[in-house]
Amino acid sequence: MTHLEAYQKIMQEIDGWPIQDGIRSSDLTLLQDPLRTALTTTVREGHVTLQEFSGFLGLDLDSTSHVVDALLEHGFLKTSQDTPSGETEYRVHYARSGRQSGDLWNRLKSLEPEQKPAPSQHQQKPED
Repeated sequence: MTHLEAYQKIMQEIDGWPIQDGIRSSDLTLLQDPLRTALTTTVREGHVTLQEFSGFLGLDLDSTSHVVDALLEHGFLKTSQDTPSGETEYRVHYARSGRQSGDLWNRLKSLEPEQKPAPSQHQQKPED
């Protein structure tokens, strides 16, 4: 596969995903290599530079820059921090899943006392 074909395949795969606010862990397994490997390695490393991401994809820096821009646009990556040399680092952006635990506690606090669930048997004190 030529460099151009590899780049086009990666971009086509990214464009097949909807724009979203983060990626789920299970989505990572659905990606094809080298994109899957690049993102899972980024997860393990915590954050990577454009140069490192380029190595994972096997693309030149210019092509990798376009791929990273698409991943940022689709919500798969976020910029992390700048290195001491001034390079931007990237990290995988995970989607929020389900309710936030704070939402659950707020709902429980808002229940009237008679609406609160009864303690389970193992929480009740044994009778003497």
